[in-house]
Amino acid sequence: MSIDTKEQRVFKNNGKRFEEDFKASFSPHIWTYRPTDSGGGMMARFTHESLCDLMAYNIKTKNLILLELKSTLGTSVSVRPYEQCMEYEKIKKEFEDWNAEQTAETRKSLRDKIKEKKKEIKELYKGTNAAMIKYHQIKNLLEIKEEYGIETYIAFTFFRTTNTYAIPVDSFVENFWKITDKKSINEKDLNELVKAGQAYKIPQEYIRRTMKSKYDVDFLTEWLT
Repeated sequence: MSIDTKEQRVFKNNGKRFEEDFKASFSPHIWTYRPTDSGGGMMARFTHESLCDLMAYNIKTKNLILLELKSTLGTSVSVRPYEQCMEYEKIKKEFEDWNAEQTAETRKSLRDKIKEKKKEIKELYKGTNAAMIKYHQIKNLLEIKEEYGIETYIAFTFFRTTNTYAIPVDSFVENFWKITDKKSINEKDLNELVKAGQAYKIPQEYIRRTMKSKYDVDFLTEWLT
């Protein structure tokens, strides 16, 4: 049984507040929803865990977006390196191809070997998700964008500086994740992406009367180019 430290409790509370304030910042004509699991329908195959942190649908533009929300008390947000995740995919694919060639009889005789290989792959998968930005989140949101044309984002907030950013998942993959072996993304990285037009800095204000933050996020549901 794990016991949360005071810092962990503060982080959880701040993270929950960020999610609630971000969701509440959308205008009334933008419907928002927080999925609890993958549910059914066309996206059910993407993950057994929550599809994303937030869905937002603009009734005026008919535009749906999916967002993964990340917050930190530190100076960066962790992610497993691209090469590590691709190595997992390679080993998984090789095993799946090999297993598909086996007969029921050979599978029975190789039962222990198959069991050990599945265990190895499971551990590799856990390793790809041992970060704040999990591999399955990147993969699922990228595939949704590619297959259905639905815009997907990762939004970051840094409590120390009170700065918030949003980056399309495909931009995160192509302009950061694939071209660097870094194990985290920080504000310097995000500001460089903003300057290059590959990410957005989200204006925000703290409202003392309500003790909540208001984020200027409606533009994310417009047709951005």
